[in-house]
Amino acid sequence: MGHLEICEGLIKHINEVDDRLAEMYEEWWRVEENGRMVKEGCERVVEERVSESACNSFTSSSIIEESGPAARSYGRYRWALGVFSGAGTSN
Repeated sequence: MGHLEICEGLIKHINEVDDRLAEMYEEWWRVEENGRMVKEGCERVVEERVSESACNSFTSSSIIEESGPAARSYGRYRWALGVFSGAGTSN
């Protein structure tokens, strides 16, 4: 086997490795992009829940203060719903 055949074989192998690296980079980029989209979606959900929770807390406390015993019972009911709606979702 001459030097030319060895060089051609090495060039072929380098091109195969280069092609595989390009594929791996594209796959990595897709994973990164999908991860970013999931992260942003989770952040939006958390922000919505925090906003909703703050709004519900303000509304419930102002209703309870103004409306007496029936509203206090309703406030406890809403609180219990909030506590139990997250049941079973922890890791």
